[in-house]
Amino acid sequence: MSHEQRPLIALDSDGSVFPNMPLKFAAMRDALIEVFELAAVAAAAEDVVRFVNLNSRWRGRHRFLLLVKVFELLPSHPAVRGVTIRLPDPSPLRAYLQEGGGLSDDALAAAAGGKPFLSRTLAWSQSLSARLAAIPPVTPVAEAEAALRELSAQATWVVISQAPSAQLVREWTAAGLDRFVAAIWGSEAGSKERQIAAAAGQWSPPAGALFVVGDAYGDLEAARKTGAAFIPILPAREAESWRRLRDDLWPDIRDGRPPPWLDGLEREFLVALPEQPPWASDEPG
Repeated sequence: MSHEQRPLIALDSDGSVFPNMPLKFAAMRDALIEVFELAAVAAAAEDVVRFVNLNSRWRGRHRFLLLVKVFELLPSHPAVRGVTIRLPDPSPLRAYLQEGGGLSDDALAAAAGGKPFLSRTLAWSQSLSARLAAIPPVTPVAEAEAALRELSAQATWVVISQAPSAQLVREWTAAGLDRFVAAIWGSEAGSKERQIAAAAGQWSPPAGALFVVGDAYGDLEAARKTGAAFIPILPAREAESWRRLRDDLWPDIRDGRPPPWLDGLEREFLVALPEQPPWASDEPG
């Protein structure tokens, strides 16, 4: 079967194929507390980073976007309200992103002159990258590896991610999974929406045969914007999600039939990733 006749599956990496999100959470937490000098509110910072990075609709976003959200939510945490500390204002980074600033350290460095928060964000990003690089290769989800081995000849698989490309290539090569995908694209290739559109332009899947597999709300948004069907990998239920994809959903994916299961999967996914943190109900009225 030629690539032009196959379904095209844009596949997220972190949290979907590799169960490395808890490790990334720990690296982000430690770099944040150290670089932004948040030891006085370390417990609150840990809660906020865990929610943003793992358990919310910001899961899987680029690190700069996650950092903005962390500092937006941190003042609302109950453990911060009684502490005398001046928290950083993320508005310079928010403005940088809203103005279309690049998502690489090099792009941020070019814009950081005279802007202390951007300079500190750059130091944090570099610290985070160093911590992530020191993490030994993570074994992929066994069910994800089995599905890729079994199904790679029946579809064109493309890795899409907001992680740096070098990290992705290193992880996929170390796991021996790079041979099952047609391309591995990271943040240097732009947003996931742009990556999906580029993949569709390059491999030209049949009508109704474009899919996005991911564990984050950003994956769902990118699927909606590009007209793709979304197949969620549920956080903390990765093995179950991959078994469902391989055993229950694959016949519709392979044959390009309109999948009857989309709405149900999307509802289940949205319940798993709330917008409000668990401490929001404790806020004074």
